[in-house]
Amino acid sequence: MLFNGNSAIASECFGRCVGKLVPGAHADVIIVDYNPPTPLCASNINSHILFGASGRAVVTTIVGGRILMHERKLLTLNEEEIMAKAKVSAAKLWQRF
Repeated sequence: MLFNGNSAIASECFGRCVGKLVPGAHADVIIVDYNPPTPLCASNINSHILFGASGRAVVTTIVGGRILMHERKLLTLNEEEIMAKAKVSAAKLWQRF
C-alpha cells in the first residue's frame, strides 16, 4: 500500500506520465544489483524496496533519458572534487560546534 498509486499521484502533480517507460514519459530509472537472502516475489516486493535494497545497490542511474551513472561511475560530476570540497566544509562545520 505504501507504493500503490504513487505514479498516478506524481503524474497528476507533474502533468506528465510518470511510472511507465513509454515515449513522452519522464524517464528516470535506476538499475540495482540486489540479491536478497529471502524470496522476492510480487507479494513482498514493497518490503524488499523499503527494508532490503539500499542506495549502495544502485549501479546505473538514468534521469530524463541521460545516463548520469554507469557501473557506479559518475559521468557528469567530478566525484573527487566534490568529496574534497565536502571534507573542507565538514571540517569548518565541526569547528563551529
